[in-house]
Amino acid sequence: GPGFFRSLNQLDTQVDQARFLMKIDAGDGHNIKLGAEINSLEAFNLFLPNATGTLFFQNLDDFEQGLITGGTNTNTNNNNVVGNSTVGAQIQVPEDFDFNLSAAEFNREIYSFFAQDEWQATDQLTINAGVRVQLYDGGTPPANPLFAQRFGFSNSSGFSSLDPVILPRLSATYQFDNEGFLSNSSVTGGVGVFSGGDPVVFFSNAFANDGFTQGNVTTNNCAAGQLVRGAGGKIDVVDAAGNFSGVPQCVINAGEGIASQGAGNVQSIDPNFDLPTAVRANIGFSTDIGTESGFFSNWQVNLDYVYTRFNDTLAVVDLLQQINPSLGLNGRTVDGRPIYSPIDPLRAGCNAQLVGTGGNNPQYTGLSAACFNTPAAGRPLQDFQTATLQEFLQLTNGDSFESHNFSFVLTKQFSEGLFTEGGSFNVNFGYAFNDSQQAGNFRSSTADSNFDGTAAFDPQNVGVSQSGFETRHNFTLALNLREEFIEDYSTSVGIFFRANEGRPYSLVFDDATPTFRGSLSAEENILAYIPTGLNDPNISPLSNAAALQAYVNALNGEGIISELNCQLTPGQTIGRNTCRNPWTFDMDFRFAQELPFLVSLPGSSRTRSSSTSMSPTRST
Repeated sequence: GPGFFRSLNQLDTQVDQARFLMKIDAGDGHNIKLGAEINSLEAFNLFLPNATGTLFFQNLDDFEQGLITGGTNTNTNNNNVVGNSTVGAQIQVPEDFDFNLSAAEFNREIYSFFAQDEWQATDQLTINAGVRVQLYDGGTPPANPLFAQRFGFSNSSGFSSLDPVILPRLSATYQFDNEGFLSNSSVTGGVGVFSGGDPVVFFSNAFANDGFTQGNVTTNNCAAGQLVRGAGGKIDVVDAAGNFSGVPQCVINAGEGIASQGAGNVQSIDPNFDLPTAVRANIGFSTDIGTESGFFSNWQVNLDYVYTRFNDTLAVVDLLQQINPSLGLNGRTVDGRPIYSPIDPLRAGCNAQLVGTGGNNPQYTGLSAACFNTPAAGRPLQDFQTATLQEFLQLTNGDSFESHNFSFVLTKQFSEGLFTEGGSFNVNFGYAFNDSQQAGNFRSSTADSNFDGTAAFDPQNVGVSQSGFETRHNFTLALNLREEFIEDYSTSVGIFFRANEGRPYSLVFDDATPTFRGSLSAEENILAYIPTGLNDPNISPLSNAAALQAYVNALNGEGIISELNCQLTPGQTIGRNTCRNPWTFDMDFRFAQELPFLVSLPGSSRTRSSSTSMSPTRST
């Protein structure tokens, strides 16, 4: 069948744009620009994962017989499926079985107004000053009464709830009137506030997940007697006539029942959400350097530094996951990491009330044991973490963070080749340094992928770490030589070399079976604890001894393919993105020779052919 995320997809968008610009020569070197823009978007985004359902079989024999797994665990990793502990089927069903109702259909308008003054203050100094104001308007997600009952505020915050964004900017360029070893020099600098981009992709999740668009259900939602079970509790999906019946009807009906009541998972936007902005300051210096003639003449140098501070960054939290004091040491492990379990504020006996409107690291007052799933005897962890109600994700603002970028470029273009006057020779050397941070790992367009895809000590408060996108050091060298050993027929050689330090990564627990949070968030994203050795007192005595030995060996560089390059402190949890991939070295080589044909091709007085090129790549 179709892939999990490919069962139902349709995207229709219409964008209308208009721009007004007026230029004014105000005299005394002032050139003023005044303008306004409108960007109007209408979107129909139909995306419903698993709309056709998924069945899980323990083995091929069960597949042939039509017997799906008979467990209750909603985490369908390989171990659970092979162990017959996972649910047998899961599907997402919309209200009234109408898949068009699961679409995110909305409009969004951005109104922008700007003013800029470009002032030629002197013959050498140019100053630019300006400001841009952006206002947002548009649709709001349908209000869900059950959501308001659970959390005390509406899920209908949308584009019209956004505050205006004011973006001032100032820059200057100074041209030096200099000659000699340094000539044609200039300095540029600026500071400004820039928008973090259009949030339409992330806002779309709130329109597509309002509690009515889908009921996410499994075989756990069927009542006793509605499923035909065989040996080991496995569920038969072949009818009496021997025909394959697919996802059990009781599962499908349960999904529609949930959607029709608005009881499905809701993804919301924090009513206090602010658009991300970036304060950016830069300074640059460019100049020609060298002697009046010869090899050391007419080299160009560019130096640039950019500092950026990202404010009101994006974050995703789960409004339902709270520290469970009945697990671990009052809800925490020995190293202090929180153990989360899903709650339901509407559960009988639960008097929990969300503080404010959620936001980063949401908190409740009145939280009690009644708010958590009621576990069966002997299996509290599994039942706590596999509660039916999970992942009410909220888009909110995270912590601020910074980046520093420096670059150096040295270039020269020779008017002649190294061996012939009719040729040329170009040299380009570059170095870039990047030191960047990040909060949440926003690599995806869906809220659950962004929430689950961030390695964290505390998934509800991920904090700031080194960026996983960072390339700390990057060197490049490009050499292009063209000669004319044969008159009018060029010989070309090109070499491009690049060396760059590897990107950061994290070490995480292999915990696809939920331990530290709800099962729907079990994406192996919990940062790993680094033991002091086999006898570390913080390691549970119930641990698999062989696995622990292999883990300790790996940390010591034994029994693994490549050595770990991590900042490890035994007895502590490793920090996010404190490991780094190795350096990579790439070199491309190209050789080309123009040759005359013995006869001319139609439409050409002379035909030349480029002979050969090769691009070997080496990386370590």
